[in-house]
Amino acid sequence: MTTQPDDMRTRTWMTTLLWLAILLYFFTNFQRVCVPGPIFNELQSSLKASASQITAIGSCFLYAYAFGQLLNGILLDKFGEHRIVMGGAIAFTIGSFLFPCANSLPLLYAARIITSLGGGCFYLALVESIRKLYPSSYTSVLGIVIFLGYLGGTTGTSSLPLLVQNAGIPWRTTLLAVAIIIGILAILYAICKSKVPKQPIRPGRLSLVPYKNVCKTKGNLLVMAAWCSTYGLYFTIPAIFGQKFLEDVAQSKPKHAALCISSLIIISAVTNLVTGFLGQRFPNREKTFLMTTTALAFCGNLLILTGILLKLHQIHFMLCFAILAVTSGFSPVTNAYIQNINPSRQIGTAIGLSNFGSYFFVAIFGKLAGFLLDAFSDQAVITETATIYPPKAYLTIFGLFTLFNIVAFTFACLAPKTPLNKNKTTA
Repeated sequence: MTTQPDDMRTRTWMTTLLWLAILLYFFTNFQRVCVPGPIFNELQSSLKASASQITAIGSCFLYAYAFGQLLNGILLDKFGEHRIVMGGAIAFTIGSFLFPCANSLPLLYAARIITSLGGGCFYLALVESIRKLYPSSYTSVLGIVIFLGYLGGTTGTSSLPLLVQNAGIPWRTTLLAVAIIIGILAILYAICKSKVPKQPIRPGRLSLVPYKNVCKTKGNLLVMAAWCSTYGLYFTIPAIFGQKFLEDVAQSKPKHAALCISSLIIISAVTNLVTGFLGQRFPNREKTFLMTTTALAFCGNLLILTGILLKLHQIHFMLCFAILAVTSGFSPVTNAYIQNINPSRQIGTAIGLSNFGSYFFVAIFGKLAGFLLDAFSDQAVITETATIYPPKAYLTIFGLFTLFNIVAFTFACLAPKTPLNKNKTTA
């Protein structure tokens, strides 16, 4: 059975560990968006690198983060959340220090991979800690934690340009200061971790069998396919081509397009907070929430298609992006969904697989969008500062996205309902 901390002193220390892990998760979101986006020009200028080499720095983080979730799920179920956070904090600190000190692209790529693998440990561990500390208010607490974590992303996109471009502080100095804060948090976590009983290590060797069991558990693949593809379709917009779409099709000014993309992170964070409380208020309604988010995603992409065809104003597309940002804010209830249809012994593995799927879909849809834009390159208008792709290219992209939304909604409809008053089994 999963044990809950009953001793008041132990619970106090475990709550402290939870807050330190939240702060580390905050900086994970900061690191995920701060390179290369806000300092793209500074990186390219200082490293004398091409655009593709700079974008590869961001890709390294994303791919490592996705595949790291698979390993983290297994490690979490075997070693417990405290060891996972401690190991992740060490790697996160090393990578955060290495990046601003590196002077070559291979070292920069390696630093981002190490940073990503370390930062990728915190979310799953937070989910497990919340499940133990706050079992009766799981979704609402998780919503608050995700909201606080996402603030790290908004901090990265807003404060870094101010410090580097406006205040004139070198990007290496700024990121080195962030690394020092991360290192302090890692040390504090190690100190507090020594104050709580060691978590038992589950017997047996590490293997991929748990993932086989997750895939065989009824409903897992349907829930994950619906949620991960929906999240991937949304996140491709702010991460890959959303700003360029606004500039190319909606003819938005770059500063207005950038402001719109930054606001999507805030909308997503607030939605996570709201759905967390809604999930708490309406338990065992996870399937309804999943159907809602997939339906909203379909409506958002369909409205974008309409806007392209009718050549509507930029405000229309920004509102559509806001709708899609809302669809990404259902993590508390989708995690609760996965928790409720899996036995306790494989919850970490199941959520790890779900996280992997989300970012894997981002990579897939991002590649698809790039391929389709290249397919229309002969119709693009090339200026001194940009390559402007025709509306037809984006019409094709969002047309395919809309079809994927239909498939995701179908999976959501086929997913099982969560049983009332479900009692979990353990190994």
